[in-house]
Amino acid sequence: MTESLHGLRIAGSAFNWALRFYVRHLPLVVGVSLIPSVQRFWLVSEGDRVGAPLAVGTEVVAEGTRVVLVWLLLRLAFRGDPLLRPLTVRRRWRLLTDFIDRHLVAFLTQFVVLAAAFVVLDLLPNTAIATLVPADDRDTVTAVVVAAKNPTVIAMTFIWMIGVGVAMMRATAAPPSTAPATTPGDGTERPARG
Repeated sequence: MTESLHGLRIAGSAFNWALRFYVRHLPLVVGVSLIPSVQRFWLVSEGDRVGAPLAVGTEVVAEGTRVVLVWLLLRLAFRGDPLLRPLTVRRRWRLLTDFIDRHLVAFLTQFVVLAAAFVVLDLLPNTAIATLVPADDRDTVTAVVVAAKNPTVIAMTFIWMIGVGVAMMRATAAPPSTAPATTPGDGTERPARG
């Protein structure tokens, strides 16, 4: 049970960090997310009128944009973390895998929290649309919701999961007595007061 609580603390800490990170980098996150957002809106609202090659092509662009977004977010997260910034990618990866080896239940707890977020932020809205919105309006409402989720829910989920990884790396890298009061690092940590 202690490891599950440790996992919940990491998820909560990472989520709080992710909110601050999201707000601080809002123009970048929203700007890059607009590409898949526009693509989703167009594809969902046009439906069967879009030919398969065009649909696949725009899907590749949208997913490629998300990969670029995650890469940018990782760079910003590590650049803003004084503990992890000087480390190589290999050392960061080792810190993450060491955490997972030592705290497997805390690591797996992240998937439970992510699944709960998926139910609340994806399944419930989709079910509400399917049951509450008249059939004639369903495509338009779905297109708006899907477009809105790209710069908000999807981007925030990316940031939150990066925050989870950074928190795990920081927990492994810093001895408990010197670990910052807030994790993961975003360049605004304050030393823990003893």
